[in-house]
Amino acid sequence: MLQLLALLPLCLSSPSLEVVFDWSNLRRLPIAWPNSSWAALHSDKKASVIGIKVQRGRIFLTLPRWHGNSHPLNLAEVFAQQGRHSQPSAPSLKPFPSWEAQRLGDCSALQSVQSMELEEEEVMMWIPDMGRKTRGPSPGCPAKIVMVSLATGTFMHSHTFPRAVVPSSGSFLNDIALNVAKADDKMAYISDS
Repeated sequence: MLQLLALLPLCLSSPSLEVVFDWSNLRRLPIAWPNSSWAALHSDKKASVIGIKVQRGRIFLTLPRWHGNSHPLNLAEVFAQQGRHSQPSAPSLKPFPSWEAQRLGDCSALQSVQSMELEEEEVMMWIPDMGRKTRGPSPGCPAKIVMVSLATGTFMHSHTFPRAVVPSSGSFLNDIALNVAKADDKMAYISDS
């Protein structure tokens, strides 16, 4: 399933790897469900971690809705452990920024996130959202890019792409890279595979 490794800098010529989180022996990823009803309804649905970013002790994970099961968690976080540990842990994934921000069918919420990028200076997450769960034709929401404050979890900006730019069929917003060297001239590069 999933293991997160931490690179421990013993020296530049021979780094050491340590397993920090390990969910590989679990049937399903542990998730911090908001209540027992949600846990009963969704805990058997499959989820796969695809993207990972780390900032200031927080680890952000993307869980694309690829399995056709309407899993409610699409973007999650866990907190990094400090120091060395004899046993890796398997903490529950918490939604980022919230469950409400990932509500399926709500086009103002996150629908299908494959990746994200973090902007250190502004403490901001940039998120391309494909708007639908599948690659083929789907009535889903239009694709968009969302900027979320890491400090507050607030959506700071959202731009919806016209369907002429990101069509609802044949488009797949996959990865993002940022050029934020100039505060007044920031650029996001998004792959469409």
